[in-house]
Amino acid sequence: MSVKKPEVRSSEDRRELEIWDPIERSSVGFGFPGPVEVRSSDPELFHFPVDHAVCVETGAIEFDSLQDVQIWTADGEFVAETTNGSPVELPQDTYLIDCSEGIKTYLRVDSSVAVRSDLFSTTIEFKPQTELHIGYRSMHDHPAAEIQVQADPYSVMDAVSYFGSALKTLSSERSYPTLRGHPPTISIGETTDIPSDLSRPQSGIQLYCPPQYRYIFPAASLAYYLGATLVPSWNARLVGPDWEYELGESGSVKAYDSDVARTLQHVFFLDCIVRTEGYYPTQLHERTELEKRHSFDIKSLYDMSISDRIGRYLEIPFEDLVDLLPEWRLTADIQPDQEYIKALPYLAGDLAAIRCPELEIASNTKSTPESVNDFLRDASTAGATERTFVDMPDAASVEHTWIGDADPIKIGKTTVQSFETRLSRELEREGDLEIAVVVNDDAMTTERELLEDIFEALRERNVSMTILQNLTTEALQELLYSDVDFVHYVGHVTPDGIQCADGFFDACEFDGFSVDAFILNGCASYTQGHALVDAGCVGGVVTTSEVLNAPAVDIGAKFIRLLMDGFSLRSAIDIAREQRLVGNQYMVIGEGNLQLAEETNVTPFVCQIDDTDENQFEIAIETYPTKKSDMGTLFIPYIPGVDKRYLSSGYIDTITVSKDDLNTFFSSTPIPVIYHDTLLWSDEFVSQW
Repeated sequence: MSVKKPEVRSSEDRRELEIWDPIERSSVGFGFPGPVEVRSSDPELFHFPVDHAVCVETGAIEFDSLQDVQIWTADGEFVAETTNGSPVELPQDTYLIDCSEGIKTYLRVDSSVAVRSDLFSTTIEFKPQTELHIGYRSMHDHPAAEIQVQADPYSVMDAVSYFGSALKTLSSERSYPTLRGHPPTISIGETTDIPSDLSRPQSGIQLYCPPQYRYIFPAASLAYYLGATLVPSWNARLVGPDWEYELGESGSVKAYDSDVARTLQHVFFLDCIVRTEGYYPTQLHERTELEKRHSFDIKSLYDMSISDRIGRYLEIPFEDLVDLLPEWRLTADIQPDQEYIKALPYLAGDLAAIRCPELEIASNTKSTPESVNDFLRDASTAGATERTFVDMPDAASVEHTWIGDADPIKIGKTTVQSFETRLSRELEREGDLEIAVVVNDDAMTTERELLEDIFEALRERNVSMTILQNLTTEALQELLYSDVDFVHYVGHVTPDGIQCADGFFDACEFDGFSVDAFILNGCASYTQGHALVDAGCVGGVVTTSEVLNAPAVDIGAKFIRLLMDGFSLRSAIDIAREQRLVGNQYMVIGEGNLQLAEETNVTPFVCQIDDTDENQFEIAIETYPTKKSDMGTLFIPYIPGVDKRYLSSGYIDTITVSKDDLNTFFSSTPIPVIYHDTLLWSDEFVSQW
């Protein structure tokens, strides 16, 4: 199957261009002072890698949102940047300009340049009728190869040693998500077969670990990021040309898992600091804070080989860094068995902190209180379940998932098939996002009405919604085989089926579904949701026990709104359920990283707001990484007076702002906020003033 490419769309009056990525369903748009003719251009004109390029003649390019802009000379020497609306003026020369939003986009122009911004727009001005080249590439990346391994630890170690072949550089810049390609996928066969065009990175780093799956699996992300070769040894350690670093206490597998994850975070964070000496010499909050504690030559670290640089990093005590690190995006607990080998490339590509924990049976999955003023989504099957759920150890990360035979409580469960389905399904995407809301119980119309209001507010986001009521089993089957992207089911569910107008639809009896994702907002929907993923859906949200109707309505509506704002399945349901005391029954099944819609600001975030006095507020900002804005992404809140960037993922900072500045911050697009322990959106919050 050929990979779909970003396409350029012109408006009818030819005064606007949009670059649309059908795989990521993201776009970047430009306006011009007058009509423009679009011609093809040469991607080789750009110092930075682009896949495609076009050319127009214009005196300016306009963005309908506030943009940060970085500018280089034609050969990649950094010249200037704008931050939070600051102006820039440059004399005649040939410049490269980064104005990326949803799609990595560069401009090339031979002209004087002036960048001007206000609260809602940014304009880059050139000489009249200047030839402006626009180069772009999708941030999306698919595996370039597949490695066949035998079902034995030594063969798997050999395959993991080739994960680093997907890195686009061994410099500290590989901490940018766009410079980390997807590791080769793995299949299992009778022989080990490594494609001839793959080569191990020449990093000079070896990762020694015991030749057992429970040691190999946790090493996958660290080996990938360092381009390290796995070497069998009963003494786990990281080794460079003239240094060694022990991993874990002797005989303690728990300490090994922890040390490997900690080492990954240690070196990744310092790469993010050191890369500020490279192409993007930005003012980074974490670098400023680190330099208050340590005096070291960041420029010399930038110029070192990867093996020497990592050795120097590990001389810095982790305890001196830990409070500055971004919260890690994902902890993945995995069963260390042969059938889960194929999950390793996907977890490594996500830089997951991988663990192989001992499991404990959960004492209780039910947290629904009694209520005489509400009713259960499925009172007839309250408490019914065919599953035994297990507790996972707590994880210090934004997201947490399990991959294995058991069924987890409170966290999500990812399957190998859902990883594979997501990759193949992304190649098939095209057109607008299509949502189907199925209401199969006339007593649950409140949720439908809330969803209608949400989608009415999102009409301009290339999202279409269809309301379907009282579907039959046959109609629901047809829907699941359709090209609809997301199904929001409202009604009763039992472990044996999804209630329809003429009986129960049992997803366990079918295969080959086409719908990407879903929420089964009914009681004990875990079994049916698991069946939907096994039958071809990428991922969805399910419940592990009975749920009361009012909380289900609230969680369902907030979840879909967060999903439409660009949060992943896993992040959206985590945020929605945290606002309800009865939300623990909700979890993600399948690929929780799935992101259905583009967030205007690229990195989704939530603001916790506290009053300090009548005209002052404290806002604590928490970011949520996605596949597109993964670990290593820079984040800046567009708040007047903020002139530095932060490393995205988790809590960023608490900022004191005036009422006027907060209103300015919220004016561009609605942002989810938590105020007095209630999740709402910034336009709702402002309307209360």
